[in-house]
Amino acid sequence: MEHKKTVLFIESGVHGGGSFTSLKKHILALDLKRIEPIVAFFNQNNYIKEFEDMGIQVFLIKDTVFSVDGGSKQAKLFNKFYMKGLLPFFKIKLLLYLHRKAIQELSDILSQYKVRFIHCNTELFRDRVGILLSMKTGVPIISHIRSKYEPGRIKFDPTYVKLSNQIVSKFIFVSEDTRTFWVNEVGLGEEKSLVLYDYFILPKPSENTALQKDASFSLLCVASLVEVKGHYFLIDSLRDTLLKYSAKLFLVGGGDENYTNELKAYCKDKGLTEKVVFLGFRSDVPSLIASADIIYLLSKREGMPNILIEALGMGATVVGSKVGGIPEIIYDKETGFLVEYGDQEEIGRITKSILENEIDTQQINENARRLVEKKFSLASYKQTIENLYE
Repeated sequence: MEHKKTVLFIESGVHGGGSFTSLKKHILALDLKRIEPIVAFFNQNNYIKEFEDMGIQVFLIKDTVFSVDGGSKQAKLFNKFYMKGLLPFFKIKLLLYLHRKAIQELSDILSQYKVRFIHCNTELFRDRVGILLSMKTGVPIISHIRSKYEPGRIKFDPTYVKLSNQIVSKFIFVSEDTRTFWVNEVGLGEEKSLVLYDYFILPKPSENTALQKDASFSLLCVASLVEVKGHYFLIDSLRDTLLKYSAKLFLVGGGDENYTNELKAYCKDKGLTEKVVFLGFRSDVPSLIASADIIYLLSKREGMPNILIEALGMGATVVGSKVGGIPEIIYDKETGFLVEYGDQEEIGRITKSILENEIDTQQINENARRLVEKKFSLASYKQTIENLYE
């Protein structure tokens, strides 16, 4: 009888956003008779208990760059120089030194649990600890890439890219747009690339209505409270709507404390303190979706957002920005509504048309359900990953 293969999943993220949700879904899709998952996080988060309750071994690793608590200011500054291309020599050796403690701790886990595969879960440069770990130990690695960078924000170190092409067994991308960026702009090997859409299973919302009913209309955005998710654009776009109608905007998600406080201060300055509600991290997102009139995701960049897969699969009315993988799931006026990032007037016009029933969204929502059922199926996902760790 074949023994189980142990796979170490590494998540370097901070705020428990979409990559965490996708990691959980990926593990739930595994054949647990063949694969034994263990998980290493670099930051404390709400998913640790969820995995432990599932009987999965979880480790909290302290890294000098990617851990918020216990990280080094000098290491984070070094990382900024590296990402801007300001370190011309000995880059791999310097990265090995920078992450040496995390690499050693993870190496011990590989040895203790006889790990057969490493599976990194975010994007190539955030997953560098896993890449370096694989280089040092020889344990094969998969890079599951869920996001990309804005053009011009960083310098893609060719030495590290070359190393990744040599070390990584398979690059998995969450959308065609993400794959195109990393292959064409960064130089990852196309022959090792695979697009794998996350899957959707219809959830069961709780019987209790999740959103407050002291407003005629409930508008919802589920996204980590970080700058790239476009919250200022969203709030500015909906300000007139929120003031004109009996409507509230609910923001769901954890995030950077300074950014969150700045957003709250901005809402106060715009006279929207009672109109914009910060709900923080929530585990009842399906119930929130079910009780909302419109779902928004107006990010500056995206991979393939799980929240959109979930909302469209539930037949919700969705408005998204025309970036990243979003147009691969929102077909404008067919499965939802697409807008150019920054076009506040269009957001207001679309919102008004929906709330005043000038647009019949019933067929659009049905189209969305059918698309998600066909394109984001669990059966297809399982079939794709069946031989991933051979």
